[in-house]
Amino acid sequence: MYTNPFSSAWGANNTQEKNSSNWVVSQDSPAYGALPTFSTPPCSMTFNFTTFNSSILNCSVSGSNSLTYFYVSSNSTTTTISRRNGDVCAIIDWQRHPTIEARGILERQRTSQWLNLSSDRRRRTMTVGGKSYTWIPRGNAICLHGTDTSISGELARITQTNTTVTLQLTIPAFNAGFFEISVFATILFLSGKSVD
Repeated sequence: MYTNPFSSAWGANNTQEKNSSNWVVSQDSPAYGALPTFSTPPCSMTFNFTTFNSSILNCSVSGSNSLTYFYVSSNSTTTTISRRNGDVCAIIDWQRHPTIEARGILERQRTSQWLNLSSDRRRRTMTVGGKSYTWIPRGNAICLHGTDTSISGELARITQTNTTVTLQLTIPAFNAGFFEISVFATILFLSGKSVD
C-alpha cells in the first residue's frame, strides 16, 4: 500500500482515493489509474455542509440536488439544527458536559453517552433503535459501520477538505433513518469542541 508521508488526515489537499476494498491509491503511485477507485460508496447519497464564518457550527446542509435540508446556527452556549421549514430538529447544549436532544429521534442525553468513546480511544459507539453502530477514523474519513445483518458494512462516511465537509450515506442507511443522526454526528465530530 502506497501512502504519502507528507499528507495529514484532516484538512489537507490529499490526493489519495480509496477503493471499495479500503486500499489507498495515490495519484503518485505507479498503480494509480490501473486499479478501480471510488470517491463515494456505490449506491450512496452525498450531502455537503456549506459553512459560514469557517465553522460547521454555522452552516447549511444540502444534497447533490442543491436542496437545503438543514440550517445549523450557534451562539456561545447552544447549537440549533433546524429543518428547511424552520422547525427545530435538534439542540446541542455546550455545557461542561455537552448534551444533545432531537425531538422524536434522540432523548436528551450527554453527547459522550450517545457517542461513547471506546476504552482504546479508537472508535465511538452509537446506539440507534437498540442496536450498536461504530464510528471509526479511517484515513482522512470517519466511517460508520453496522453489525446488524439487515444493515451492515460501511453505512456512512464523513470527509473534510480545506473548504468542504461531506457526508456520504448509503441508500440502505438513508432508508433506515440514519440521515439525521449522521448529520448530528458530523457536527459534533467537526465542531472543534469536546463531546466528552
